[in-house]
Amino acid sequence: MSPTDHETPTVVLLAAPPLGVAAWDEVTRRLHHHGLPTTTPDLFDAAHAAVLMSDGLSGLVDALAETVHGTCLVSHGLANTLALHLAARVPLQKLVLCNGPIQQLDMATTTLARLPFPVAKTLARPALANAFLASSLALRRLVVNPYVMDREMVDRVTASWTADRTRRHAFAQWLRALPDFIAAAPAPPEDTLLVWGDEDILYPAHVADSATGIHAGVVHHRVPGARHLHPIERPWELADAVAASLTSDRL
Repeated sequence: MSPTDHETPTVVLLAAPPLGVAAWDEVTRRLHHHGLPTTTPDLFDAAHAAVLMSDGLSGLVDALAETVHGTCLVSHGLANTLALHLAARVPLQKLVLCNGPIQQLDMATTTLARLPFPVAKTLARPALANAFLASSLALRRLVVNPYVMDREMVDRVTASWTADRTRRHAFAQWLRALPDFIAAAPAPPEDTLLVWGDEDILYPAHVADSATGIHAGVVHHRVPGARHLHPIERPWELADAVAASLTSDRL
């Protein structure tokens, strides 16, 4: 981590499938209320998709390094893998991880990552992906109120990786590389904040508890009763925790 200074850092928010940049909309709004500038890189836009398909996830780290340098980097879910690699590459003001892998993938993602490349691309088509993700078998299980993840919301938050052929191709490339990428991920560095919904069935609270033993500077902020998708369902909890942590750093 970089030395703490008195400047207001930019907050960079990373989302990865099954979510995309739209998942941060309300968190961003709340961070702006706190006077914090934000940016939300689209990991599957044309430029990043080209990098993924030519150079894989290590190339994506290279492409994002300048964007996140000196910022407060916030990630959720499977984007944690990317954030951990970035934190080892460039100095950050702070790293914030939300419910997701730190050292090991959940079984569902591990199974999906074994799918043949053409199958993964096909399953990422909106008609298939979003119908499943909006069902009671998928994203509705990851929130307290299942009506939060209705079809309209699912369509919006998944568009980053389902909207067109290029994005779906990049998604399939990303998914296939994910297990090796998390296996090689560095541990969370000093000055890491874990904002964790403690009722998550994919990445339970003990994942964050275990990570706090890596460094004295890794802090676990619990979001009581929240599930995996708390940045969507309770965005103020995450934004307020980030703002409070950055304010404390500047005092």
